[in-house]
Amino acid sequence: MSAQAKFTAPSHDLGMTSTRIGNLPPEILSLLFMLVHQDLKTRKGALSKGMSVLSTTCRDWHLLASSLPELWSSIEIIVDQNPKVMSHWQSQLTMITTFIERSRNLPLFLTLEFDALDSPMLRDHTKRFATAAFQLLLFNFYRWHSISFDFGIHFEPPSIPEGAAAPLLEHINVMFGSRYWQKQDYYTALVAAAPSLRSYTVVGTSKNPHVPANLPWG
Repeated sequence: MSAQAKFTAPSHDLGMTSTRIGNLPPEILSLLFMLVHQDLKTRKGALSKGMSVLSTTCRDWHLLASSLPELWSSIEIIVDQNPKVMSHWQSQLTMITTFIERSRNLPLFLTLEFDALDSPMLRDHTKRFATAAFQLLLFNFYRWHSISFDFGIHFEPPSIPEGAAAPLLEHINVMFGSRYWQKQDYYTALVAAAPSLRSYTVVGTSKNPHVPANLPWG
């Protein structure tokens, strides 16, 4: 959701190409949507903007895209230095809610990235947004399948609720800034809630003392 992401690739100029492929049957158009979606996931910051274009080009595209939960099960949140993005943080929360709702009950693939912020005012505003966004995701903790979180040095995520379970969670990739590298309770709670965990990576200290010794597969 970064303002830095530019959705300008000619192959994805959906508005210009819609008239040429508008007569395709829904089955073929659905496959094209899925291919575009797969490519969007490889471009940092492009997913939310790309999905917005895909679902607002015309009424038929909107109805079709909204009916395909696979297009909405990957959620990318990128918070950077651009104050314009943070000035519209309520619309960003609405977009996250839209992704969660349209993905129905599919497992969620989550990417969160919080850059270091120089301005104290922007930092405080960002923390409020990040906390609200993370709470939306925690409401669907049981649907987490793969997470890649870079919390930076200014954001400490809300605790994993006691007794919460993420039975679908298989892949964890977490990065904390140096201020929170000793947050062993967070890592322990996250791993303990994921009985199906297959891979676990923590970045922030070379020794990784917060990685539990008794991983589920050990």
